[in-house]
Amino acid sequence: MAAATGGFLSTVPKKSKHQKEAVELAKWLTAPEQASWIFRTQGHLPSQPALYDDPAIVGYTNPFFNNAPTGRIFTTAAKRLRPQYQGPKDGDIGPLIGQGINRVDKGKQRPEQAWRQVLKDVANATAP
Repeated sequence: MAAATGGFLSTVPKKSKHQKEAVELAKWLTAPEQASWIFRTQGHLPSQPALYDDPAIVGYTNPFFNNAPTGRIFTTAAKRLRPQYQGPKDGDIGPLIGQGINRVDKGKQRPEQAWRQVLKDVANATAP
């Protein structure tokens, strides 16, 4: 089971042998033209909100989804997102939830059992 947590990050180490070229490549890869092409060919919504009004993205329909207006659906949803607070224990709690989901996915527990165990695991992980 996998999930996308959103966003995009690229870096170029200071000690890179070809730092200037790497920066130029990163700029090219993240340019609006490439982001639009990647969305239209691969389905990955650009991480740049400025592109959510681009007609090539907003107007995109996907034949796989019966020509649904996926560009409009995804960009509308992305514009409505609000940042979520991540507390100091987020890194401890996230994997516990994932483990609970995996137990259900593998048939080791029913959803109700897995949720109860997740709550216990979280309480243990966050106890002082």
